[in-house]
Amino acid sequence: MNSVFNVASIGAYPFILGLFSGYPVGARIVSNLRQENKISKSDGEKLLVFTNNAGPIFILGTIGIGMYGSSKIGFLLYFVHIISSITIGIIFGRLYKNMYRDSASSVYMDFSTFGEIVSNSIRKAFYTLSTVCGFVILFSLVISMVQASGVLNFINNIWIQDFILGLIEITSGINLISGIESTNLLVKLLFTSFLLGTGGISVLLQVWSVIADSDLSIKPYFIAKILNGVLSSIILYFAYSFII
Repeated sequence: MNSVFNVASIGAYPFILGLFSGYPVGARIVSNLRQENKISKSDGEKLLVFTNNAGPIFILGTIGIGMYGSSKIGFLLYFVHIISSITIGIIFGRLYKNMYRDSASSVYMDFSTFGEIVSNSIRKAFYTLSTVCGFVILFSLVISMVQASGVLNFINNIWIQDFILGLIEITSGINLISGIESTNLLVKLLFTSFLLGTGGISVLLQVWSVIADSDLSIKPYFIAKILNGVLSSIILYFAYSFII
């Protein structure tokens, strides 16, 4: 973590869990570490840009098999998603290279407070789950309202319409893109990869909500996710012919 991403070693914790747990677990862990003063502010903002990712169950199961009917496509999207995220983490680690960084403090568990630890874990898990579900439901409703109102009908291009909806909420947007009647699978996957890289407005607000109690800025995350979407599409374009 120190040599590659220029962050404290404890950053491996949100990095690994972020890879396997999906939005917004990585951001939640980074925010907790910052509130407990186990990482510096600059480390926290660097970690945010590459530890908060879409989970493998979502990409492989929901998108790959559920929407595209292909596990191979799911593995391609997940591979591209992770490589792009790691690359962005390395880039931002270099940009922040000269910023002051405290060493991470050691973490000890006091078993005399084990009951409190379990209670806090359950409470935080329930809060995170309810927040994620709330955002997904809210933005799915927004998408339904946009579609019903016909506000995007002035855009005479189904690709752009569905892409805009995907920027609002990626699950609904990617589902719409995967269902477009087109033989050009590569274009569908390029749009899908970009949306996975950015996360959309729904995920952005999820992250913003979980870091609200810390002093972490959302700006580096916002910039990094746009770059991540672009880089994801570029990597997928070159990897497509080798895997599909």
